[in-house]
Amino acid sequence: MGELAALAAAMIWSVSSMIWAQLSRKLTALELNLLKGVLAGIMFLGAMAVLGEFVNQVAPLAFILLCISGFIGIGLGDTAYMKALQAIGARRTLLMGTLSPPMTGIIAWIFLGETLPLRAWVGILITILGVAWVITDRTPQPENAPNNLRAGIIFGLISGLTQAVGSVLSRFAFMYTDISPLTSALIRMSAGSLLLIVWLITLRQPVLQWVRQPGAAKLWGLILIATFSGAFIGMWLQQVSLDRALAGVSQTLISTSPLFVLPVAALMGEKVSARAVVGVLIALVGVGLLFGAG
Repeated sequence: MGELAALAAAMIWSVSSMIWAQLSRKLTALELNLLKGVLAGIMFLGAMAVLGEFVNQVAPLAFILLCISGFIGIGLGDTAYMKALQAIGARRTLLMGTLSPPMTGIIAWIFLGETLPLRAWVGILITILGVAWVITDRTPQPENAPNNLRAGIIFGLISGLTQAVGSVLSRFAFMYTDISPLTSALIRMSAGSLLLIVWLITLRQPVLQWVRQPGAAKLWGLILIATFSGAFIGMWLQQVSLDRALAGVSQTLISTSPLFVLPVAALMGEKVSARAVVGVLIALVGVGLLFGAG
C-alpha cells in the first residue's frame, strides 16, 4: 500500500508540476506557496469533516515533529522548489529532485536506524538513473524558457535536501506515535503556511495584487486545480506512503513523477524519443526492485 500510494502521488504531482511551472511565471514563489498552503489546508479540513475524522488530542512528539517537518519541507522546501521552477523550468527542476531519495535514505539510516537492504539501494540507483535519463533527453526549448542555471541548481539542491528532511521527520512521527496520514498532512501544511505568513510579513511583500488584473480568474482556476491535485491529494498520498513504507523507498517512488509526464506529452502530440522510452523502462526496473523492499 505504501509503494502504491507513492506511485500515485508521483503520477498526480507530474501533472500539478506542469501547472506550477506556468504559475511561477506570474506569481512570486512565496505568494504561490502560501496560496497553495492555505487552500490545501481548507481542503484537508473539508475532507476530515466528510470522513468524520477529527483532530483529537495529538501526541506532543508527533505535533512537534510534524510542525518542524512542515516548516522545513513545505515552508522552505516548496518555496525553493517554486524558485527553481522560475529559474530552470519544470524539466530540470524535476531532475534536481532525483537527489532527494538518496538523501532521504541516508538521513533515515542515520537518525531512524532504517537499514535498507541491498535490493532497495540498487532499486534506488536504477530508478534515479532512469529518471535522469528521461529528463536529460535533449528536446527543443522555447526561446522564452527559463535558463538561470546557477540559481536553479542552488534552489533545486535546497528543495531536495529540505524535502528529504521533512520526509524523515514525518516518518519518525508515524513510527513512534499513532496519528492518521490526513491529520499529519493538515498539521504539516498549517505549519508551513504559518512560516510563510511570517516570512511575507517580515519582507513586507504584498500579496494578491493581481486579483483585479485581466486573467485573474484563469490564474485562480489553475491554482485551485494544482492545489487540489498536488498539494491536497498528492500530499495525502505521500503521508500514507511514509506511514506504510520506508522513507527512502517512498521518496524514490515519488521522484518518478517525470516518467508520468511522457504519456501526457504523447497524447498532446509531442514527440517522445526512443531515449525517453528506454529511460522509463530502466526506471520501471528500479521500481520493481523497490516494491516489497521496505
